[in-house]
Amino acid sequence: KRKGADFLGERQTEFIYTINFSNISAITCKHNTKKNIAMRSRGGDVMIYDTKARTVSNIYPKISDSIKALVFTCDDQQLCGVDAGVLFVFPDINSHNTLNKYKQQSECSLLKCHPFIPNWTAIGFKNGRVGLWDVQNAVEFFSIDVFSSPTSGVTMSSCGNFLVASEKDPKICSTDFDNGICSFQFHLEQEGAVTSV
Repeated sequence: KRKGADFLGERQTEFIYTINFSNISAITCKHNTKKNIAMRSRGGDVMIYDTKARTVSNIYPKISDSIKALVFTCDDQQLCGVDAGVLFVFPDINSHNTLNKYKQQSECSLLKCHPFIPNWTAIGFKNGRVGLWDVQNAVEFFSIDVFSSPTSGVTMSSCGNFLVASEKDPKICSTDFDNGICSFQFHLEQEGAVTSV
């Protein structure tokens, strides 16, 4: 550890350590503890890095060359990822041989886990679809056509029962978890694309 100050001398910054890996294309940290970092190499390996031991604790070799996103579920029990057309779920990050794959109807563009409900994961697709999964029970709650262009952002309410998605047009849609129906949809009054929600 090394401490330093900014140019004004008012704030302290703390340098912990540096991890040197090359060709990393996706990375995520656990939510409740920063003990594990998950990374995807361009060679298709998914690695779990233990920050306390400062070593790679697990490697899933050659999972996919095109994983676009990795994210831990809100309870940090499972690691999820998507590539072009598959949802990957690592139900036990300490095990070398547990991996569940769920083929999707079209090409995935993004992935987001619910902030408070363990195992709920939303997927945005390049064809404008949005889907919601229970990854622990391998159940797809819904997958609906929402947009005419690729889904650019997905988020889920922390206190309600709905999912909000966006596309680059710029359009936003709110979908009810109970019935999988887009309850309201509107265009934003802006010139630029919506890139996230």
